[in-house]
Amino acid sequence: MGGNFLVGFENSQNSEEGKKFIEWLYQEENYRQLCTYAGYLPATENMTIEYEQGQEAYDIYQKEIAAAATPISGKQTTDQVTMPMKGFSGLTGSYRDSMIQVLNDEITLDKMIENTIKDYNDGFLKE
Repeated sequence: MGGNFLVGFENSQNSEEGKKFIEWLYQEENYRQLCTYAGYLPATENMTIEYEQGQEAYDIYQKEIAAAATPISGKQTTDQVTMPMKGFSGLTGSYRDSMIQVLNDEITLDKMIENTIKDYNDGFLKE
């Protein structure tokens, strides 16, 4: 159902080709095929997938997601405003920055984990 997460690095040797691949993959026809074959729930709105197996289960998931979307979406929007004010930089903050440092051999994986935990504790857990 998940695992549909891609990352492209700006400074990689093949960044332009990577960008082209990601753009190609997320064209509607290609993305629909990926979701169908891999069993992903689409991360885009208004895309209906006809799964080869378990269609009823996917329909239930989609209905539950739609029913919960408003309160979840509202909380996420509120958190996006309030959490940075509390010092939390989230996955686009210390996690992302530390991951780039790990990939560039600037810090250890343990230091990355430490940075992420600190960011979470310093920001997200603040009332």
